[in-house]
Amino acid sequence: MHGSFYIKSSDNGSPQAVIPNHFLWDFVEYLACQRIQVIYTYCDDHFMVAFPSTDRQGVQRLLDEWATCAARSLAAVA
Repeated sequence: MHGSFYIKSSDNGSPQAVIPNHFLWDFVEYLACQRIQVIYTYCDDHFMVAFPSTDRQGVQRLLDEWATCAARSLAAVA
């Protein structure tokens, strides 16, 4: 799962996570539970999530925690 998403950012912009569409609802639900302010942009094969009030390290931590939670959920189902 870690190779499926990444963070992009510039010096003057908010960090953005690029997430494949098949993770859309799982990630949206996770962020809703975290009560994080985000802006979603939908594209054909992925969606982008901008984090206007979170720094790059915070976004990376959120992605890592989400990946860990998702992996545990998948393991419990299998």
